Formats: sequence, structure tokens, C-alpha cells
Amino acid sequence: MPATPKTRQKSDLQKVFILDSQGGYVGEFVMDQDCVIEFGDFLAAVPERGLADRQSIFIGEYNTATALHGEKVSLVLIAKGDVQPSEIAWGKAVLTTAEAHFGTPDAGSSAKGPDRAGPDALAKDIETRQAELAGREKAIVDTVEASAKEVEERLRAKDAEHHELRTRLADAEAQRDRLREEKALAEKEVQERLRAKDSEHQELRARLADAEAQRNRTREEAGRLPPPPAPGPDIAAERIRLEADRQDLERRMAELRDRESKLQEKEAAVGAQREAIEKAHRENQALIARIEAGKKGPPEFDVEAAKKDIEHRVKIIQKMAFDLLDREERLRKREEDLRKAESQ
Repeated sequence: MPATPKTRQKSDLQKVFILDSQGGYVGEFVMDQDCVIEFGDFLAAVPERGLADRQSIFIGEYNTATALHGEKVSLVLIAKGDVQPSEIAWGKAVLTTAEAHFGTPDAGSSAKGPDRAGPDALAKDIETRQAELAGREKAIVDTVEASAKEVEERLRAKDAEHHELRTRLADAEAQRDRLREEKALAEKEVQERLRAKDSEHQELRARLADAEAQRNRTREEAGRLPPPPAPGPDIAAERIRLEADRQDLERRMAELRDRESKLQEKEAAVGAQREAIEKAHRENQALIARIEAGKKGPPEFDVEAAKKDIEHRVKIIQKMAFDLLDREERLRKREEDLRKAESQ
């Protein structure tokens, strides 16, 4: 058989049907295994008047069938697109080769009937094609079953993954709720501690105000000391009395300087105490602000450290207040002793 033409531009030759002189199916030559056009499709598309030599018809939307007639054999070229002249020439060569297999008819002899080998070959080809179709159907069924099994396994894996994700989501939500409860309890405890510390600070400020009032009263009493006695007529006695008064005045001046120095020390201590209290108050306010700011941010605030820091500062303030009260008490006792000495 002549070789298939290699240079085709607009068509794609797929299959060749071989017919006898009566138009019966003898066989076929397949060039493209993916071709789905069968001889029955060609017969359904052939018009009633038949096909002339080199006449083409469409089978479906893209395929064409072109007839090539000889004396004893006809060929039908199945292609995609229009058949090219080179393909027709190739078909003619194939037709000439097929004619040679049937031999040249004797002169004067009558035409013989159709070759009986045609129906036998057609039946054999039908059986072969039925076997091929059965094999293809089995392969398709096996492929579909394997695909269905794979899809089912994937669905089971996805269901297991979804179940695990739902479980992890539920655990995360439960942990989030626990953290919210713990945060609310910690904030409540901090608020209670802050209210208690504010009450203590108010008490300390009241005691500091009392200490300042006591200091003012001490200053007023020091300003109301009695004047020295009037001099007598006797000059010598007056001189002695003046000397005594001078010494007494010097003693009292020394005492007043001492008291003034102590009062200044007390005022400095009270001022330092006040500054310490105000500084502690500012630090507490800043701590409260940090706690409030910590409520809005992520839960990284160390509540225990804040509690310890507040308690430490309160202890320092209390100690300073007690020291101030103790110094005020000692000063009050000294002032009483001074008044008793003056009255004597």
C-alpha cells in the first residue's frame, strides 16, 4: 500500500473505508485510533443518489467523507476538514493497488456478482469491533470505579479533618472564656485593692493636716511669752535684776533659737513627708493608669507584681507618717516642759 501523505495543510486524514463494487463494506484502514466515525455513520450521511467520484460530504460538524470510485473497489476517505489533492492522489494509488488484488476481468465475460469475501470480512470486523468496544467499556467502568473510590476516600479524609478542626475550635473558645473570667477576677481584685489604698491615703493626709495645725499652734504660743519684769528703784538691785533679766533673755533666746531650729527641722520633715506622700500618690495614679491601659491591651499585665509594688509603697508612706507623728509627740513634750519651766 502506498505511504500516507505527510504534507497536509487543511485536513487530517483519519480513516479509509474499503467498499466492493456493490457498495458493501469490505474493510477499513485506520490512521487515527481516536477517530469515532464508523461505517454506519457514513451510510447515514450518504444521500439517496449516492456519491460521485471525488465528491465530499460532511459527517458531523468537522469530519468529511470523500468517495473515490474504481471498477471493482471504492474508497471513502474520512478526514477533518477538506481533503487535499495530495490525499486524493494517495487514495487513487491505494485504489489502484486494491483493484490489482481483484484481478482484471476476462474479455466478453459477464460481470460477476459481489465478492463473497466482503460479508465475511465485515462480520469478522464487526466481531472485532464489538470486542474492542467491550474492552473500552470495561476500562471506562474500571476508571469510573477507581475515581469514585478515590473521591470517597478524599471525602472521608476531609470529614475527619473538619471534625478535628471543629474540636480544636471548641477547645480554643473554652480557653478564651476561661481567660476572660480570670482577667475579670484579677481586675476586680485590683480595683478593690486600689480603693483600700485610696482610703489609707486619705487618712494619712488628714493626719498630716492635724500635724500642720499643731505646728501653727506651737508657733502662736511661742509668740505669746510674758515680758520681763519692770526695774525697781534701787539701781544696784536694778542692775542685778537687769543682768539676771539679760541672762534669762539670753537663755530664752537660746531656747527660742533651739525651738525655732527644731520647728524648721519639723517643717522640713513635714515638707519632705508631704513631697513623699504626693510622689507616692503620683506613682499610684501612674500605676492605676498603667493598669487601666493594661485592660485594653493583651493580658500581659503582672497583677501580683503591681499588688506587691502598691503594698510596698503604702508601707513606706505609713512608716514615714509614724515617724512624723513620733517626732511631733517628742516636740510637744519638750514644749510642755518649756512652759512648765517658764511658769516656775
